[in-house]
Amino acid sequence: MPPSGLCVTKATRRSVPKNQSPAQNNGRLQAATAAAALRFLFSASSVFSVFFSRWAFAIDFEKSGRGNHYPVCREDTAMNRIAPHRSSILSLILTTAVLVSSGQSAEPARLAETPYGPAPGNHEIDTVLFDWRDAKRDRTVPVKLYVPKSPAKPAPVVVFSHGLGGSRLAYEYLGSHWASHGYAVIHLQHAGSDVEVWRGAANPLQSLRDAIKKPGVAYDRLRDVSFALDQLERLARDDSQYKGRFDLDRVGMSGHSFGAVTTQGIAGLSRTALAREFRYDEPRVKAGFAMSPSPPSGIADNPRKLEEAFGGIRIPMLYMTGTRDDGARITDVTPQQRLLPYEYTKAVDCFQLVFTDGDHGVFAGVSRPGTLLRRGEGPDPKAVRAVVRTVSTAFWNAYLRGDEKAKQWLASDECARWIGEMGDWKWRKAAGRAANADSEQQAK
Repeated sequence: MPPSGLCVTKATRRSVPKNQSPAQNNGRLQAATAAAALRFLFSASSVFSVFFSRWAFAIDFEKSGRGNHYPVCREDTAMNRIAPHRSSILSLILTTAVLVSSGQSAEPARLAETPYGPAPGNHEIDTVLFDWRDAKRDRTVPVKLYVPKSPAKPAPVVVFSHGLGGSRLAYEYLGSHWASHGYAVIHLQHAGSDVEVWRGAANPLQSLRDAIKKPGVAYDRLRDVSFALDQLERLARDDSQYKGRFDLDRVGMSGHSFGAVTTQGIAGLSRTALAREFRYDEPRVKAGFAMSPSPPSGIADNPRKLEEAFGGIRIPMLYMTGTRDDGARITDVTPQQRLLPYEYTKAVDCFQLVFTDGDHGVFAGVSRPGTLLRRGEGPDPKAVRAVVRTVSTAFWNAYLRGDEKAKQWLASDECARWIGEMGDWKWRKAAGRAANADSEQQAK
């Protein structure tokens, strides 16, 4: 029985063999299906060209274990001409994208194995879905847990926060990888900024824009993190199945896009919410990993305010972005502004990876149809997934487990050479002390 206060409306469990990612159980079939779907899409492109010429699709995806993705669509003035066909076209593209992004194949040969990846770790894992009810806020927080089976000792915990319009099913490739390396991973779903915001909407793009502007939506996400950690403590205390499985003295926080905003807030970033300036305090979190980070709205051109905002960050940070990582037509954030968090996070150890030609969807392992993917440009999605999970696992080992070898690997030419031409790798020691005479080490 779940402990009092834990409302479990549905819970499903799945085991994954060690040294095998969840999608690899039927990887050959999925890869074949994905290839067939791609052939179909491109062969049918002439049929749908009249629609694509009037409705320019640019769809960002958050990868999920069940193929769940969210669309971000761009419309032109001819939208009304094809409105009757919008549903069928969107269905075709989403169905094809589900098949493509669910397929797994071998990682690029050029990425050598490290203690942190690209291959999964030695732990078999369990996954479970919970719907936890926060009675104080009258709010349900759906979660997905990835838990190492039979750990020798309590597992450090990593919390993951999805982007705008996503769900707890997003980024399974990270949750399963971290768990295989001995971490208990909890993927949150944030009501008010999740998949339900756009699902069934006549204009998904506008629905997403409206959602991000609602008062309190960012603050609710921060409170979801603290609530979820409270629930893990209760599980570990009251549920025999989970006793001794979580080390809540060693917690990491991560997320993409709006989830990166949540991660920065948990890390101590000062920002304005609910018409007041505040800095959130969650002392259980000891390290942060933010993909597509951004500065608080309205201060990107104000160095003094940036210093004040990022001066509050109290934990080591890993930032990842791309040279084409913009606001995905939801916000006006530019790729250059996504570099500011690293520049102004100075009081703690800080790392940054910028993927060459990486756009906002690069961390889900895909690029936007009709842009980089269609032209054959941009980084290899499989290689991106490999780099993200490897470098992030090394970061967790360094700052949640105190692994000095991992810390040395991150702040070294070895890591820079491993990343190679895929992107620029930088690091800075705490208190603004540079890693080398050039102020920062780069891989290129």
